[in-house]
Amino acid sequence: PMATNLTQPTKRRKRKFSAVLFLALVSITSVALLSLGAFFVSGHKSFALLELPELVLPTTPSLFNAEPLSDTDSPGFAACLLVKDVNHWLPEWIAYHHMFLPLTELIVAVDPHSIQSPRPILDRFGSTIPNLRIDMWHDADYISSNRRKGIPDYPPKGAPPDLWVEMIRERYLFRQNWFMSKCLSEVQRRKTNRTEWVLLHDADEFVVFNRRGSKVWKPDSMPKYGKGTLLDYILATQHDEQSPFHGPETCVPMPRLLFGSLESSLEQINDGSPSGLDARDFATMRYRHHVSKTDLQASGFVKPLVNVLRSPQTGGFHNTPARDPHCPYPKPGICRGYNIMQHLKSDWSVSESPLVMNHYVGSWESFNFGRRWFLERFNETRDVSGGQSDDIRPWLGAFVKRFGLTKAKYLLEGSGDVNYDYGPLNDSRLGIRYEESNVPLEKVLAAVKAKKEAAKQHSARLVTKGTIGAA
Repeated sequence: PMATNLTQPTKRRKRKFSAVLFLALVSITSVALLSLGAFFVSGHKSFALLELPELVLPTTPSLFNAEPLSDTDSPGFAACLLVKDVNHWLPEWIAYHHMFLPLTELIVAVDPHSIQSPRPILDRFGSTIPNLRIDMWHDADYISSNRRKGIPDYPPKGAPPDLWVEMIRERYLFRQNWFMSKCLSEVQRRKTNRTEWVLLHDADEFVVFNRRGSKVWKPDSMPKYGKGTLLDYILATQHDEQSPFHGPETCVPMPRLLFGSLESSLEQINDGSPSGLDARDFATMRYRHHVSKTDLQASGFVKPLVNVLRSPQTGGFHNTPARDPHCPYPKPGICRGYNIMQHLKSDWSVSESPLVMNHYVGSWESFNFGRRWFLERFNETRDVSGGQSDDIRPWLGAFVKRFGLTKAKYLLEGSGDVNYDYGPLNDSRLGIRYEESNVPLEKVLAAVKAKKEAAKQHSARLVTKGTIGAA
């Protein structure tokens, strides 16, 4: 008994000592983190660090399809889409990919500087199409508060416009890389056999069958719009050892083909278009002229289809930002099995891929809306005429046939119209104004110049090595 009584104070003293030790460790860690933060800021004085306020609004992703989808639902594709004032593209993009893929899961992240909210469009599709789950995310849903503080701010007052464009683009890319990471992780987390392929492209890019350019895959084996989907094609060819969908590769590269803004005649635009809709409202109907399929520099890097069920990142992607949408995770072995530089050296992209991604410039009003781009950038690509293609055009008639004209017009309302009135923004997380920093202009210019030079040297090394994605 005496021994027992003596041990009680000893235990209390040990607990007290442990508590003091814990508080001391917390204090030391806090000081260390503050010092590290100060060091980081002092080492990156070329950019002001914008502290975004903690959001008090609920951060749970918005679900426009109230019932969660399960393995018993029809299988399909998922897509991760970061948007900023692209409402004029969105109805056409969702409708098309729901038909072609089919798209059954869509996660949309909205840039907080958007002056439009895609909510009315997402709500329209989510409430009308039962086999389509749509989530809408904001910054706090995929970027931690600490990481949001590291998003670069903008140049000081009086900075040239091209520097503003450069910095706006940098912020967009920062969000894009973290969003792809969290989105892929979320699709993988759901672990439903109904969705394993994920798209990571933009609202002005449309995946199509490479009917005319492929030497390997015969056009007859590719389903026609309304009579089959990309999923049907994958299931029919995945056991062929020559098929890119024959495992175990995580990524299937899709070469892009740039379509300019050169107008066709009204007769050509309306050819095959269903009555009751204006074909000029849809980029996929209005623009038929593209760059030469051998002008691979103009079309740019490929973008992949990612199979999250084959990924070695079984623990999720969310702790590591994607590198870019062309080769998201080269280091852990994701998208490592293909060479995205190869198509810049040969005709690989137009001869061996069964898929191609039509990338539309659109009209000047569409190209410039909400972006602050320059007319010079638009002029570089608008008048391209290396060829014409009508391969994608039958989709609209098939969409109307499936849903009926009344429902199709309802879903596609606002397509191509940058002035369409979606009502007040009604979301304090959007419409945030760009901030001007107090950093001296010369420091920002020097930082941008150094970044461009580093990127140029990196590209040169990749060309020399002939690959992107080596560990």
